[in-house]
Amino acid sequence: MKVEGSYYVEASPGAVWDGLMSPELLAQCIPGCRQMDETGDGEYAVKLKVGVGAVSGSYTGKVRIHDVEAPRRFRLTAEGKRPGTSVSGTGLITITPEGDGARLDVVGEAAVTGVIARVGQRLIGSAARLMMGQFFGAAKQALESSA
Repeated sequence: MKVEGSYYVEASPGAVWDGLMSPELLAQCIPGCRQMDETGDGEYAVKLKVGVGAVSGSYTGKVRIHDVEAPRRFRLTAEGKRPGTSVSGTGLITITPEGDGARLDVVGEAAVTGVIARVGQRLIGSAARLMMGQFFGAAKQALESSA
């Protein structure tokens, strides 16, 4: 399923880029992130406890930043698993100067397999959009407070 969004951040595009490349900021903004450990260049092992509708539960997985075109855009890929279910998503994040800040445009795909997939795509799509909004809302707050 496709997910999209645009977010305005009152911080310079450079500060937004630096923040989104920071593992500390990522861990702070990923909904339910309990632990995030670097496993390679731009790759992290994560443990999450998610409390969003059909995808609620504890997951282990990985997050990867790739296809980097500094300081304009990058791709963020996330995978999570728990018994009987796996969740994955990838999003292209583009940073564009706008006024005194930056606009973040996100275009991505999310997929679910296993028990949760039987719940129905409508509920899963709502959960994916909610989690994306939580991530970028937390990122916006963290970036603007440090600007």
